[in-house]
Amino acid sequence: MGVFGEFFFVPKATWTAADVPDLAGRVFVVTGGASGIGRETVKELLRHNGRVYIAARNRERAQAVADELVKEVGRAPEVLVVDLASLASVRDAANEFNAKEQTLDALINCGGAAGESNATTAEGYDLLFGTNVLGHYYLTHLLLPALKRNLEAHGRKGRVTSVSSIAHTSHAHIDYETLVPGDARDRKKALDRYGQSKFGNVVFAFELARREGAHIVSSALNPGTIHTPMYDANKPGVLASFLMESVMYEVDHGAITPLWAATALEAENVNGQYLVPWARVGQAAKEGYDPEVGKKLWTWLEECVRKFESQ
Repeated sequence: MGVFGEFFFVPKATWTAADVPDLAGRVFVVTGGASGIGRETVKELLRHNGRVYIAARNRERAQAVADELVKEVGRAPEVLVVDLASLASVRDAANEFNAKEQTLDALINCGGAAGESNATTAEGYDLLFGTNVLGHYYLTHLLLPALKRNLEAHGRKGRVTSVSSIAHTSHAHIDYETLVPGDARDRKKALDRYGQSKFGNVVFAFELARREGAHIVSSALNPGTIHTPMYDANKPGVLASFLMESVMYEVDHGAITPLWAATALEAENVNGQYLVPWARVGQAAKEGYDPEVGKKLWTWLEECVRKFESQ
């Protein structure tokens, strides 16, 4: 049924958080881990004995969530402060992690931005694409050595799970002139820029899989239509809200597919795949699989980082 089925006809989950294996000795980083799907993912990783870092922008908020999780599951995550809209913040967070840990089992790129904002990142890029794609690219780049060491140290490939959205299908191309301030960006609706950023997540995940698949597992996923604080803060119009909320699930369901991708033994085989609710391999927009599209995005991302690091 394609996108329509992915939205309206989601089969009952056959794998849930209860099926997460024992994660003792394993290390995880979850961006956006202080809220919504990210928080639920952190909770279940902790429940199953993982060592987990909440990567979030606000230290006080992240610490409050860490304190809540101690009461809920009896274990506390580490707090890693990172603002994905600032490459300097991303670099500092990665340096802090790498000073503490030698290996990383999974990086779950769940954080991001949405909404009507015309703001830009600290480096001057469109806030939505700069946060959702560029920030996650740089974090992944800096944590890649730890992810790759996991295979040699523990016999398990490190995993990178990029949380996209069904919205990526609504804008399955990247208008590069809209990624910086100017008339082209001003003319592009925020919803289209959001869809573009979610398409960027897919393209990034697939290109990472092509480049590093011998050492890690990289996948993209749609977590489902989930009731999150981000949704509440960025509700669409009345009709769209009614339709979405009629098929919406709570965050416990939203965490299923990220948890499966990051922990399940069988998910070792999903490199370069797009996952759909709940914990199934599906199909992304066909444009996302094009190696030339991936190469072009990767070149742009590398150039952004090169420019930043040369300053």
